[in-house]
Amino acid sequence: MTSSAQTPPLASAFRLRMLVLKLDSIVSVPGLAVMLVYLTTLVEISAREWQGLGLAAAIYAAVCGFLLEPLRRRMQAPIRRFLEPPGGKLDPDTIRAAFACVMRLPREMMRLMLATWVVAGPLLCVLMVPLGFEEWLRADRLAGMTMASLTGGLMTMSFAFFAAKRGLAPVRTAIAANLPDPAAVSYT
Repeated sequence: MTSSAQTPPLASAFRLRMLVLKLDSIVSVPGLAVMLVYLTTLVEISAREWQGLGLAAAIYAAVCGFLLEPLRRRMQAPIRRFLEPPGGKLDPDTIRAAFACVMRLPREMMRLMLATWVVAGPLLCVLMVPLGFEEWLRADRLAGMTMASLTGGLMTMSFAFFAAKRGLAPVRTAIAANLPDPAAVSYT
C-alpha cells in the first residue's frame, strides 16, 4: 500500500492522543462520583481532610499521568504510525499492526484504568500522612479508601471500554478500509 491509503477522520497522532486523554478524563467522572459518595457514607471526613484529600488526589493524578504517558504512547504506537507513516508511505504490515492495535486498545485502556483506580485508594491514604493526617493509615480509613477506589474503578473500567470502542470507531473503520480482509487480522 502507498500513501493513497484511506486516511481516517482523526488524521494525526496528536489528535489520537487528545482523543484518548479526553476519553480517560470523561470516563473517570462517574467513578470519582461513586468514590466520593462511598467515602461520605463509610468514613467521617472533616473539611480540612477533604482539602488534604483533594491535594493528595491532584498529586496522584499528576504523577500517575506523567508515569503512564510512555505506556500510553507505546500502546498507541501502531495507530500513530498509520496516521503519520514514516516517509509518507503505508505498507501492509503497518496497516495490519494499526488495525490489531485499534481493536486491542479499548481493552488495554480498560485494564489500565482499573489498575490506576485500584492503586489510588491505598496510595491516597499514604499520601495523606505527609499532609498531616497520620490517621489515614488506620484500618478503617485504608479499607474505606480501598473499597471506594475499587468500586470507582470497576465502574470506570466499563465506561472506559465502551467509550474507547465508540471513540475509536472512525479510526478503526478507516484502517479496516485499507485491509483486504480485516477479520483475518489477529489482535488478541
